[in-house]
Amino acid sequence: MTAAHDAVGCPVCGCACDDLRVTTAGGRVVAAARACRLAEPWFLAQAGGQPPEAWVGDTPVTVAEAVAAAADLLRVARRPVVLGLGRSLAGQRTAIALADRLGAVIDPGGDPAHVVAVQQVGESTCTLGEVRQRADLVLFWNCDPDATHPRLRERSIPPTADVVPVRGGWEDLWALRQRVAGLGGPAEWQRLADRMKACRFGVVFFDDSLATGPAPHKPVESLLQLVTDLNRHTRFYALRLTADTSGAEAVLTWQTGYPLGVDFARGYPRHQPGETTARDLLARGEADVCLLLGDGPAPAGVPVIAICPSGAAVPGAAVRITTAVPGVHIAGVARRLDGVTIPLRPLLPTGRPDAGVVLEAIRAALGVSGCS
Repeated sequence: MTAAHDAVGCPVCGCACDDLRVTTAGGRVVAAARACRLAEPWFLAQAGGQPPEAWVGDTPVTVAEAVAAAADLLRVARRPVVLGLGRSLAGQRTAIALADRLGAVIDPGGDPAHVVAVQQVGESTCTLGEVRQRADLVLFWNCDPDATHPRLRERSIPPTADVVPVRGGWEDLWALRQRVAGLGGPAEWQRLADRMKACRFGVVFFDDSLATGPAPHKPVESLLQLVTDLNRHTRFYALRLTADTSGAEAVLTWQTGYPLGVDFARGYPRHQPGETTARDLLARGEADVCLLLGDGPAPAGVPVIAICPSGAAVPGAAVRITTAVPGVHIAGVARRLDGVTIPLRPLLPTGRPDAGVVLEAIRAALGVSGCS
């Protein structure tokens, strides 16, 4: 039976487009109209009706047996890490509660440079709808949206806006800030400074490639401070081109007060970027078990419990459980790069469980009370 689904939300990149027309037939996606070159192959690879899949090592087992094996690993762990959080809101909430009760570190796994920069200097931001309706100057700083966010120009950039690609690092941003403030500095930045100050509504897009050097948050801080400087003359905003639509940082902040690297070892949430992020613990060899949620890469050198839609593609994991895909098999949300949440509707039936159901089963097997 063929079915057409209109106004389908896409979780593949930070644009989170919500105007796709997806056709399903024979228990799989057969067409995805309006999908970009990144989203179309992702949708066409989705199928429904799959049975539950789980492994302990390379041995296929039932989901219940895999849950028991995961609980055994977590029960004896001295420094567990929960990494990724996935796209399921129920799974994210249960993972945070489980990490709390286990005294684990929980971390979405992204680059902390942007978070640290925002904590230091703040951020002036806006929605993509405001950009579409109001922007007359758009800067792409060290980024190529056509490669990473193929429909951004089509859906969010006004055709009449002046679009300027810019490349530069920390020193260049400070030189441009000098010119904006009228304090001299390298003359090659004067023309851009004048254009930025003269616009009615400007926005600068950037991505994680800006975060480089021994203090990677510093270039991001400089760009955010430049935007603050420009708001003394006009309206100017910054938007980060992220590929992550999970909203995990927002959920973690809502639940704990911190967006990443939350350590529950002392019985309460602690946040120390550079100390309690998952990458730091793994690099120092302190983690002894990693509970991986979502489709991020599995860390090496530590037993991994992989609970994710691509569980079958995590070779070497001690335990693997393949879960349902939000926006394909179950409802969910995608968080757009401007913070707006886009609802995701199920398109196909499946026998695979939601990540939240699996985590609740692990919690029950551990005998941990108080998770919800």
